[in-house]
Order: sequence, then C-alpha cells, then structure tokens
Amino acid sequence: MKRRFKQIFYGLFYFAIVALIGWWAYSAWVVPEPTCADGVQNQGEQGIDCGGPCTPCDVARLQDVRPVRGPYAFQLVDGPVVPLLVQLSNPNQSHDALVSYRFTVSNGASPEFALGTTRLAAGERRYLYDQVLAPGREITNATFELTDVSWEPARTEVRPNIFADDITVSADSERVRVSGTLVNESVLESSRVGVVAVFFDEFGYEVFATRTTVTDIAGFEERAFEIIVPAEPLTGFADLDATEISLDVQ
Repeated sequence: MKRRFKQIFYGLFYFAIVALIGWWAYSAWVVPEPTCADGVQNQGEQGIDCGGPCTPCDVARLQDVRPVRGPYAFQLVDGPVVPLLVQLSNPNQSHDALVSYRFTVSNGASPEFALGTTRLAAGERRYLYDQVLAPGREITNATFELTDVSWEPARTEVRPNIFADDITVSADSERVRVSGTLVNESVLESSRVGVVAVFFDEFGYEVFATRTTVTDIAGFEERAFEIIVPAEPLTGFADLDATEISLDVQ
C-alpha cells in the first residue's frame, strides 16, 4: 500500500514539474506579450487598447484627419513656383489636430517636396496651400501625405474668431483681383492669418489657388486684404463668381 502511495505521490510530483515547465515554455514562446494593439483589455488599460500605458482613450477614439479634395498642383503658366492645394478635414469636435505633411511633385525626373505643419481646429475643414519651385518641365504627378498627427483638447476659448467679409473679385485683361475684409469678432489677437483664394471652373473643380498672409490682427480689428494674380492662368478656365476664401488662423 505504501509503495502504491509513493508511486502516486511521485507521479503527481513529476507531473506537476513537467506541467510547470510546459506552462513556462508556453508562456515564454507561444503566448504573445500584451500590446496596445492586441484587441484585449490588459496591462492596466482603461479600455480595449487604450488608457494606462497606451494612448488615452479619448484620443484613441478620435477619427482621422483626412484629405477630402485634392491634392492639386497648378502648372498653368511659366513662373518660379507651382502652387499646391489640398482640402483637409478634422471631423472631431473635441480636439484640435497638429498636422505635419508632405507634398511630393514629380516631373519624370527628381521629385520636389513641400514640407510643413498646420493646426486644424476641432471640426474644421479648410484648404491647405503650399508651393514648390517650378520643376522646369511638365508635372506628371502630385501626392500628399500626413507624416504625423498629434492631438490637443480643443482651444475654442483662446482662438480668435476671424472671418472674411465683403469679398469682391474683379478682372481685366492682365490680372484678377480678390479683395475683402478680415473681421476679428473676438478680443484675442491673431499673429498670422493665411488667406487662400481658390478658383473653380464652371463644374466646381479647383483650377488655381494663391495665398497672402496678414499679420498681427488685434482684437475686434477689421483689416482689408487684397490678392492679385495674373489673368492668364484663369482666363477661359475659372468661374470668378465661384471663388472661395479659406482662412488659416493662428
């Protein structure tokens, strides 16, 4: 009886050792380490793959900033630069997006790049303008990518409320003039406002864009602006009555 008991005892003992070794090997080589993308709420996360050591849950649930129109590269006349345009949207109402971007313009030889950063306010949708040096030959392709996006809680209470008013567009045989007034309805000063004029054809497609910058707009100030472009890239292409003004308020 004692012999039988010892056999059972040692059998269970060795089985436990083998089981522990097997569990250790399974845990070490088979079970993956917890990550912030494993679809499981673990490692102190407050939600599935968010909170704790991962991205905060309110940020993880945000929708992506995305291009909604474009990109466009306007090479309509000879000149030192090529205007670039894309329309971006931040669909989130709770966070501003701090965006780094890159335009790439190809001409069959070496590409040209335009790199930059911008802030999209919560819920904002607007045109982003940049430019590259004219490549000296016809552009074959233009692409746009967001190289980095970070988030900050919306700062509507510290952002100047500026809009464009009294927009007029006139043209003669040599140039097109876009003028208007920037109206700051808040007490807050704006260090810089990028004013982008976007021209469309009769079908609603973007055919050209240009930009001017207005600096140091005081609280409750109204400031006139004017944008002048040669008539040649627009003649026969643009419906001037459809011209839009897009503002980048900083």
